[in-house]
Amino acid sequence: MKKDQARKLKKEKKRKEHIQKNKILRVAQKKVTTLEKIAGKKHLYIILSMALITSVFIFYTLRN
Repeated sequence: MKKDQARKLKKEKKRKEHIQKNKILRVAQKKVTTLEKIAGKKHLYIILSMALITSVFIFYTLRN
């Protein structure tokens, strides 16, 4: 009986550790994806600003 209880406790402990580990991994993954989104937006803003600058430059050269 005691051996069976010890086995159940060990299984329960491993299960809880596994759940905790997965929670930590999920949080870390969310942080990584938000960082990737921020980096993607930065690149988008840089590209849009460069396009705006070139369009203004072309507009002024055509005007003159």
